[in-house]
Amino acid sequence: MQVQSNVTVDGPSYWSAFYSAANAPAEPSAFARSVADRWPDLPAVIDIGCGNGRDSLFFITQRRKVAGLDSCPEAIAACGQQAERLPGFTPDQARFVAGSATDRQSWEAIADADNGPVLIYARFLFHAVPDEAETAILDLAADMLAQRGGALCAEFRTPRDEALAKVMPEHYRRFVDPDAFCAQLEARGLRVVERHEGQGMAVYKGEDAYVARVHACP
Repeated sequence: MQVQSNVTVDGPSYWSAFYSAANAPAEPSAFARSVADRWPDLPAVIDIGCGNGRDSLFFITQRRKVAGLDSCPEAIAACGQQAERLPGFTPDQARFVAGSATDRQSWEAIADADNGPVLIYARFLFHAVPDEAETAILDLAADMLAQRGGALCAEFRTPRDEALAKVMPEHYRRFVDPDAFCAQLEARGLRVVERHEGQGMAVYKGEDAYVARVHACP
């Protein structure tokens, strides 16, 4: 069961205001650090729903090639500007695209020309989009991994998070059942190789979300 928020899905205008107000943290997330440790040999990262680029920039500092996709043009522009200021940065290390994560053309725009193994990274994306968007994103991710190899790494809120305190209570959330999510991966030929659930992994200000972390490979 996927528990649905009563709040309308947040569009690009919401995220534009959110990032313009500098509400999002700038330091790398705990999930990004754990993914980097878990998959040290994947040289290319695609950050789906990259937001202000906090995790994309972290992967760039690890000398990985990074492509970021987000629906908010202002956030994407800021990502590119911040990347250019990183020590030792070269233009071929990163590209950021404003577009929908459900659009195949957007994925093609961020696909690496060398077609090697890729780490598809999605932190706090799936609980921020409706069911049909999740289906489309997983279809596209599975297609890319079938062609290139690599891993999908996702972190999202679960139904056990619904009753917990929220810093932004009116923000849209769809609490994703980890069992159903993993079943969707398996149905697309992706094998779940690691899964964790609980609190203490995505703490933000006074909020300690109950999340799931899932790693899957073709």
